[in-house]
Amino acid sequence: MWTARGPFRRDRWSSEDEEAAGPSQALSPLLSDTHKIVSEGELDQLAQIRPLIFNFHEQTAIKHCLKMLEKKTTAYDIMQEFMMIQHAFLLEKARSTSMLVILE
Repeated sequence: MWTARGPFRRDRWSSEDEEAAGPSQALSPLLSDTHKIVSEGELDQLAQIRPLIFNFHEQTAIKHCLKMLEKKTTAYDIMQEFMMIQHAFLLEKARSTSMLVILE
């Protein structure tokens, strides 16, 4: 059962070998603040999920898409940095222009 414990809600995994499941089991004082995150039925559904098996062509296409996405993300970060610098420059230019108008 996947649980979150204590004031810090640390996640942990406990197998059925460690703790017997079911409502008839008495909770120990250590587990009194444990909250159930997923049900046994949900865990059973997850166990039925099988990963897709891709052929070489599909794997190559996915890798290509991920590389392109990484490049676009990097380019976007650079563009964001440029826009911040440009905004700071224009703001400083506006301040200096308004100071010149005040001084005149």
